[in-house]
Amino acid sequence: MVKSSFFKHGILCIIAIWISLLGQTSQAAGSLLSVEERAWLNAHPNLSLTMWDDYPPISFNADNGLLQGFMPDYIKLLESKLNYKFKHVVPSKQDALSKGQIAREDVISLLANTQDRRSIWNFGPTLLSFPLNIVARTDAPKDLTLSQLNNLKLSVVNGYASHEFLQENYPQVNLDLVNNTCQGLQHVAFHESFAMLTDLPVASWCLQTQGLINIKVAGKSEFKYEMSLAVRKDMPMLFSIIQKGMKSITKSERQTIHDRWLEQNAFEQSWISLNRVWIITLVLFLMLFALIRVFVWDSKMQSNVHQKITKFSAEEGDTLEHISKVSRGLSPRILTLLCFILIILGTLITSEQWVSHQDRILLGILVATLMLIMLFGGYKLGSIRRNEENHSLFEQLDGQIRTRQVAEKIAKEQTLRLFKQQKAIQILSQTQTQEQKTTNEIFKEITQVSAETLNVERVSIWLFDSSHQMLECADLFLKTNNIHITESPLLAHELPVYFEFISQNRVLAVADVMQHPSTVEFREDYVQENSIGAILDGSIWLNGNMIGAVCCEHTHGPREWTLDEQGFVGSVCDAVRLAIESDRRHNAEQALLQHSEELEVMVEARTLSLQESEQRLTSVIKYAPIPILTIKMNGEIIEFNPEAESVTGFSRDEAIGKNFIDIFVVKESFKKTIAIGMGAKRGEAFRNVELIFKCADGRKIEFECSIVKAGKIGGRDAGKMIAIGQDITQKKVLQASLIKARESAESADRIKSMFVASMSHELRTPLNSIIGFLGVVLQGMSGDLNIKQKDQLGRAYHSAKHLLSLISDVIDISKIEAGFLETHSESFALKPMFNEVENVIHHIAEGKHLNLHIDCSEDISLETDRKRLYQAILNVVSNAVKYTEAGTVIVKASIFNEDLIITTQDTGIGISQSGIEQLFKPFERAESHLKIKTLGTGLGLYLTRKILTQLLGGSIEVESQVGVGSTFTIKVPIKLSEHALINNQSILENSNL
Repeated sequence: MVKSSFFKHGILCIIAIWISLLGQTSQAAGSLLSVEERAWLNAHPNLSLTMWDDYPPISFNADNGLLQGFMPDYIKLLESKLNYKFKHVVPSKQDALSKGQIAREDVISLLANTQDRRSIWNFGPTLLSFPLNIVARTDAPKDLTLSQLNNLKLSVVNGYASHEFLQENYPQVNLDLVNNTCQGLQHVAFHESFAMLTDLPVASWCLQTQGLINIKVAGKSEFKYEMSLAVRKDMPMLFSIIQKGMKSITKSERQTIHDRWLEQNAFEQSWISLNRVWIITLVLFLMLFALIRVFVWDSKMQSNVHQKITKFSAEEGDTLEHISKVSRGLSPRILTLLCFILIILGTLITSEQWVSHQDRILLGILVATLMLIMLFGGYKLGSIRRNEENHSLFEQLDGQIRTRQVAEKIAKEQTLRLFKQQKAIQILSQTQTQEQKTTNEIFKEITQVSAETLNVERVSIWLFDSSHQMLECADLFLKTNNIHITESPLLAHELPVYFEFISQNRVLAVADVMQHPSTVEFREDYVQENSIGAILDGSIWLNGNMIGAVCCEHTHGPREWTLDEQGFVGSVCDAVRLAIESDRRHNAEQALLQHSEELEVMVEARTLSLQESEQRLTSVIKYAPIPILTIKMNGEIIEFNPEAESVTGFSRDEAIGKNFIDIFVVKESFKKTIAIGMGAKRGEAFRNVELIFKCADGRKIEFECSIVKAGKIGGRDAGKMIAIGQDITQKKVLQASLIKARESAESADRIKSMFVASMSHELRTPLNSIIGFLGVVLQGMSGDLNIKQKDQLGRAYHSAKHLLSLISDVIDISKIEAGFLETHSESFALKPMFNEVENVIHHIAEGKHLNLHIDCSEDISLETDRKRLYQAILNVVSNAVKYTEAGTVIVKASIFNEDLIITTQDTGIGISQSGIEQLFKPFERAESHLKIKTLGTGLGLYLTRKILTQLLGGSIEVESQVGVGSTFTIKVPIKLSEHALINNQSILENSNL
């Protein structure tokens, strides 16, 4: 029957293979792609296809560095069908996690079909479908669900669809993100995580390749991998082509690839199932051996129980009677259970699922033999169980007796310790009440009593300094030597770990300083030098802040600290805190007493000072050269000094008690005076207010008044106003005459500037003729000259040129001041202008061996007066070259916020602060040894500042250091705008026009 069934299955498989081969042949013979599709592929020769290298056995890197697995074989088959080679791309883990990076590829070889991804990709038919299972260690519970893992760590591959599924549906699960499935299973196997969510084919591969044996399937999830080929949505033609290629792959071809990579399952097959017959035989042998061992064990157990019974005294009779009644009748229940188990085991072993038909008879005999052996030994097994329970009860009884004895001993020791600690606390409390003792003496008594009570070698008290970054030793008691010493301070930045522990724990109990993390900073030096084995430290707190610590150090080996000892250290810390509080309170009382005495002296001195101030104020008011009035808020005059009498003509008796407005204010100042009075009532102060008052003889005089409310609210001067006035009638007359004089002076200066500006042609024409004729004579056009004549004419020629430069500068300044110099805006590039400046002064720099460097971008363009800007830049750069003996002159140009910034930096002689203040004044030159050697009029920088500020709307600034150099900064708008000329200082008169 079996052979017939096998024969039928074989015939059907051959027919199926033959039909599939015919289908492949016919399909290969025909044309798979249309002409349009083939042309499209030819037009896109570099289509990229993403394949993963961390998903075994689906797709992974082999030892030779090549991709292997189900998907690489499937892609090779698809490429052969399409007769097209894709550009294979293996993304890194970082690229795989970046959705933007993967989205740039054309085809994804295997991608889980999720809702978010369908917006970007077109998915073909499902290639692989795996449910996601919960894989855990063999000791984990069965039938786990994801909702049961809320507080447990669950491994999942970072960036996979399973990761997205957990984030969306189970955000409360604690995720362990791993790079691949094999790493996640290692985390589970080595207790780094509780379980992993993965598919079984990949998990089986990892278990087989890594030899992990303590892993099982512990549950299922509702999520399922539906993985397909994914094509970008913007390539519908490519998606259609790949669909055709996938349909051309036959079922047998796909099954061949599937069987090669996905048939092995470590969760279902193992060496046990492959060698089950030998294992069953071994189990039977072990059972026979166990049966023999049962007899030996039973005899030994009976002997032990008999010895235990005879050992206990008569007073334990009730317990022995209870033991004799334990677990009688256990044997029938055990035998029944064993028979039931053996029957089920025999049924399973002899079934067709486990062994073949030929082995069932042999295994049946073995099982029957096993059943007889177990039935025969059942009685003995029950006896062993009773003896074992009796033996266990004896052991428990013995343990309880020993535990009670140990507990009584510990309780006695604890009682003695508590008595000593209570007595020590009483001594420390009495010490706190002794006022004649200082804080240091109290500290010494605390350390000594604590060392004797806890029986430790060293006890010390440490207090924080004012910066809270250092613990200073207040006292250290050494028990063996019976002396008090101090130690070096403990710095927080050197012992950060210890400081963190002591500040976070009320009591820090360290049984072994070589093992506890809080003492790692002391092990190399302090601990070894003093042979310290254990420490018990307590922190001292005051008003919510830690102010110090008490350290108890046990030497020569570790020591376990009891709870009462830890509580005693807390009490010692409280005693230290009380001593510190008492000392601070005493100091505060002494300071308060001293402050009270000083305050009384200050009050007395202040009273005398106020009396003297009142006398001085009265004298000041009486003899002040200006009128001073004290007025109530309703306008009543209550004080009237002699100067007020002299100015107004009213006597003091006539003014006192009268209303200020009624006797002094005229009609023209009535409203203004009322408004000032209302403002003064609100606390406002008025200074230099001009009012018109009337005198006793009827004259009107102009006063400049200051009115303010006197005193603060509640003071004795509250509700009063102080009015101080000054007669400015003559001052007004004089001021009007000065205005007229100024206008006349300005007019005269303007006429002078206009005259100088209009005479520019008449001044320059004869001077240019002189310069021209001197040049002709120097060139020898009028005959040969001897050396002395050339020297004298050369001096005259250079003096004339210098005079022409001086006249040109004076004329330009005069034109600016007179308003005759106009600007002409034009668009131009800045770089050529700098080239012109460099050409003019290059020979001077070369003659002095200076390094002249001009940094200007080619793309800087301006819309301003080119001639005036060139004049300003040339003046600044030439000055830098003139006053630099050695080194460099650097000129840089840049654009910032619609402004052109030009900096000229030199390594010259520098300018002092007093020189900088005089730098931009006319006819002023910097004081230095180069002043005589360097030609100049002192008008260059003055004219430069005039051009930049008044014509171009810019500015010039200077920074300098004597002997180091100077930096001039020119700032002008890149586009010239209309602006008004400001008042300037005349070059002929050093006063404002």
